[in-house]
Amino acid sequence: MDYSFEEFFKKEGKEPIRAKFLSRIFGVFSEELVRIWANDSRAPYANLGRPTLRQSDAGKGFTLDFTFQHRITNKVYVVEMKCEIEYENFRYMVLSETQQLKHHKKEAFTAFLDVAKNHSSWLVFTNKVQTLVNGAILIWGDATSEGRTNVIAETGCFDVITLSDIIRDLKKWNNEEYQIVIQQRERWMSELFSFLL
Repeated sequence: MDYSFEEFFKKEGKEPIRAKFLSRIFGVFSEELVRIWANDSRAPYANLGRPTLRQSDAGKGFTLDFTFQHRITNKVYVVEMKCEIEYENFRYMVLSETQQLKHHKKEAFTAFLDVAKNHSSWLVFTNKVQTLVNGAILIWGDATSEGRTNVIAETGCFDVITLSDIIRDLKKWNNEEYQIVIQQRERWMSELFSFLL
């Protein structure tokens, strides 16, 4: 059966142990799926590496998840991924309002949001090379259309991308690297449970 991102993790909702377990397993390799997606020429963005943000040469650095370059405009964006699936009974799984961002209180996320509106006030280094950026992109587990639109309008992010969309793209494209990675992880999990039994 072909479930949506949300339907799959909430399946058998009366079994919270399942959701917690699968969320943790998925979290171990979800960033890798984003890298595979951005490596595919059909994706709108290419991944340049992990960015470090500083407000001055000697300032404290904040390292984020990705630096994306738009394949058509060549504009560059710092990217932070937040994918909380079953946390607080799925409260943050689907981005439906900007308020959901407020529980992220770490300095790195605050810096990320500031880059979205004030990118010229930050020094950004990707692979230790200073990179001029045009803003920020948020990656979330899933999002409603209204949530995506509101977050872009209120935070100044250039885009909100979802892991749900990324997975859908990779499956639709029959991305070979994605299939290899998923089959490999499936084999490892099977080997683990065979060993445990």
